[in-house]
Amino acid sequence: MNKNKCCICGQLFEGWGNNPWPVVNDGCCCDECNAKVVISARIEMMNRANPNLQKCVTGASKSGVCGNRVCIEGQGINCCAACEHRDSCNSACGWLEGE
Repeated sequence: MNKNKCCICGQLFEGWGNNPWPVVNDGCCCDECNAKVVISARIEMMNRANPNLQKCVTGASKSGVCGNRVCIEGQGINCCAACEHRDSCNSACGWLEGE
């Protein structure tokens, strides 16, 4: 398999690589830079573009934005009403005031 050079960290990696936008406009980046740098930059852009998005209070959403499916699937339940944390959650049960 061909080796590619990450356009962010400069390390060689195998595979297709990832789109580095918005960090870099050209080239490809390794999986580690994609996970640690690019995805974070995209989430930050999304948060700046949508300042009214409700923030996840459970910590289950890696993006920091509420995503009740993340919580439900991670807890192995199929309804927020069955979740033991529903009183402190801001997902499908309704947003917590002041969060």
